[in-house]
Amino acid sequence: MINTNSVQYLEAVGRFGSISRAAKHLYISQPYLSKFIKDIETELGVTFINRESNPITLTYAGERYLDYMNQINYTYKEMKQELQNISELKKGRLVIGVNPILAAHTLYDILPEFIKAYPGIE
Repeated sequence: MINTNSVQYLEAVGRFGSISRAAKHLYISQPYLSKFIKDIETELGVTFINRESNPITLTYAGERYLDYMNQINYTYKEMKQELQNISELKKGRLVIGVNPILAAHTLYDILPEFIKAYPGIE
């Protein structure tokens, strides 16, 4: 399960050193935040928070989880931007099926104008 709140929640716990203070900062209940983190830990079979220390700290697994989730978010934003560019004809690919003899005469006139109008289209 990928939850977009998990990054924000874990970063807050790491920053504030307490689930209670992180929950207060996030405007959610402490039990909800504790259960949320515990559910992800159970799902992935790791511990994200060192609950034995005071203040609470993230474990190495918690730090790596945040790194990967940030990479996933970055990749998602890149994908979203590229798909938007494709939908706006700023990027894409044009495939033309045409007789070679006809192509030599017709495409010679058309393609330069097309390339000028749509420089991002292959």
